[in-house]
Amino acid sequence: MPNPNPEIDVRRLGMMDPKITVLPEVAELLGGESFPRCESPSLRLEKIVRVGGDSKKDEVSAVVACHQKNAKRIPPVVPKDAVMFSAKLGARLIINQAGGVLENAGLCLHRHYGDPYIPGSAVKGIARHAAWCEWRDEQDDGKKQQIAQRIVRVFGYPTGDKALDDYLCPDKDKRVATAGNVCFFAAVPEGRVALAVDIVNCHHSEYYGGKRPQAFDDESPNPQFFPVIEEGAIFSFCLKAVGSNTSQETSETLLMQAKNWLLTALTLHGAGAKTVSGYGWFIFDSERDEREAEERRLQQEKDAQAERLRLEEEARLATLDPVERETEKLLKLASEPFAHFAKELSAKSEEERRAFVRVMRHPEKKKWWKMKQKKDVALADSIRAVAEELGETLT
Repeated sequence: MPNPNPEIDVRRLGMMDPKITVLPEVAELLGGESFPRCESPSLRLEKIVRVGGDSKKDEVSAVVACHQKNAKRIPPVVPKDAVMFSAKLGARLIINQAGGVLENAGLCLHRHYGDPYIPGSAVKGIARHAAWCEWRDEQDDGKKQQIAQRIVRVFGYPTGDKALDDYLCPDKDKRVATAGNVCFFAAVPEGRVALAVDIVNCHHSEYYGGKRPQAFDDESPNPQFFPVIEEGAIFSFCLKAVGSNTSQETSETLLMQAKNWLLTALTLHGAGAKTVSGYGWFIFDSERDEREAEERRLQQEKDAQAERLRLEEEARLATLDPVERETEKLLKLASEPFAHFAKELSAKSEEERRAFVRVMRHPEKKKWWKMKQKKDVALADSIRAVAEELGETLT
């Protein structure tokens, strides 16, 4: 079917003036064709852009500026019994370069917070590649079989590699799919992270395009700009054992194996695009990892103690009658929520109203009650009315 509007044929975008990817009305609301009012870095990169001509550098620069101004830290996910560690970027990082509208200028930005992250699928993929490299390089048949079985336990089957799948089960009719026992969470930055505009410059586009038999230096360079995550950013990685068919000891073994493969992948192979050119490799500080692990352990103990105290308090309150229980709750309220409770007293339950009147006789609240009688007569009169209705005294 012919293109009904050939002026926006994407094959000709490089030969024409830039075109916006949104309706003119949307562009006007966002401040014009450069979209200065757009506050979402992910939308500015993936949806609200100008394409064509030589606008690519300006668009990538605009995404970097939007991120610097509007991005917020992605809240980390810290599940119970998870293994966590941090690693520092030793080079620039490119994640999801092929995504988005701009050709080869994508970056994985969180749609709500705007900060970059490494999806869990990518984290799992690079760890699995490191595991496959270990299996491939192992010469001892016994150890090779053990590595293959551990790969299945961690990542599942099929493994994603034909040679490994054939090694594990040559007969395709007998293969049974299984899920892995380790969950790989998305890796998110710790603290502030910076983006930058990077460039790759092709000097022989006609030669690579098959238009010339040899590459000569008389061709015009064709610069291509793309966003990257600056080196020095620290990312937090999180792994957790899943599935009910593994014991605690087996789960810990699988998690340690998965962590080792992931560390090998990050520090040796790199993550994201252009790893062969030096992008995407991480630095792991084992001493820092041990300190952070100890801090997490102490925090988990503190949280567990707080939870035990909360449950004990709930059990104690359950032994009290409803009015006594509500009385104790009111005595623990800070001044502002206590005052808000007083203003809505008439709408509360009988137990809550009776408890409030009794609290007025408590030494901690007598000062508050005297002040309200002088400065908020209407509120004081409503409290007296509630006390009279319940047959309670305020003094």
